Amino acid sequence: MTLLFILLTAQALLGAFDNIWHHEITERLPSKRSASGELTLHAARELVYAAILLQLGWLELHGAWTVLLAAALIIEVIITMADFLLEDRTRRLPPFERILHTILAINFGMILITFAPILSHWWNRAFPRSSSGQHWERCRSYWWTDREWSLRDRQRHPSLTLLNEPRRLPRHHAAFGVTTVIR
Repeated sequence: MTLLFILLTAQALLGAFDNIWHHEITERLPSKRSASGELTLHAARELVYAAILLQLGWLELHGAWTVLLAAALIIEVIITMADFLLEDRTRRLPPFERILHTILAINFGMILITFAPILSHWWNRAFPRSSSGQHWERCRSYWWTDREWSLRDRQRHPSLTLLNEPRRLPRHHAAFGVTTVIR
């Protein structure tokens, strides 16, 4: 399990750096209306990570419950692929951001490879049990951080649709019997 937590720690730190440096500071994605789709995917990914880390921080899911964790991992892969495609269509990524995304994808692949035998072991057990130890505490703190970033991105996303949106006031012209919109 130690290798898994080292990889999860690397994923959390690299993902946090990517969010802060690339998305917030250099690209300023939350201030760009064109980035609303990308921010939605980021919020969804952060929510998936929060769910995975929440589970790892408190429980080992055994038996059929492991399917939920496996599904969350698969959903993360799908979101990441959709994010790659969307980024390629909507903006030109700086070289360092592209490299960092590649490293994050490779690291996540290593997480999947490391986690697969653990999930297989958990599949063969009967009941979930509580988790404990220093690694679990780290998962709990990562869960909190991912949850907060997801909430932050989701809160910023709806405002993007209103950003630079002209106010529309209906105005009825009695003489012509029509209503126009004033921008």
